[in-house]
Amino acid sequence: MLLKTNTLAKITLSIAIAFTMMACEDQDDEIQNAGIEGTYKLTTFTLSAPIDYNNDGVATTNLIEETGCYDASNITLLPNGSAVFNIQSVDIDYIPEDENGNPATVVECYFDGPETASYTSSTTLVTFSVGEESMSFTRTGNTLTYIVEGDDSFFGDVVLVFEKQ
Repeated sequence: MLLKTNTLAKITLSIAIAFTMMACEDQDDEIQNAGIEGTYKLTTFTLSAPIDYNNDGVATTNLIEETGCYDASNITLLPNGSAVFNIQSVDIDYIPEDENGNPATVVECYFDGPETASYTSSTTLVTFSVGEESMSFTRTGNTLTYIVEGDDSFFGDVVLVFEKQ
């Protein structure tokens, strides 16, 4: 009878520990996923290769600085699992020769309007979906990062970083 009691106690203890661990895991996920809703502002938009779109003679990898655009871009995550993207676009025209005889670019910023998507999140990823298309952002605290790996030598990788406001 002592053997059966010990075995029953071990089984009961094992089940209790398993339920406790699952409850803790659920609480950890809830804590880490809590507060993801909100507006995330685009704070970094970089290219691998430096460019000089603003014609100041200094090439940089910072596309926000170079174009004067994108600084009003953001993503809003709503509690119902939908997201609203307000991303500025840019129209860049290359001018072979300006009034001084130098090559130049003309940059025009504009909004196409908000785009909507659905999203799911985990402790490390936020995945946005529109129809059958999806893209996953790495989640670190209040920061969402999206990296487009470049397949050409001019732009290389593109890195977008959004920070919660």
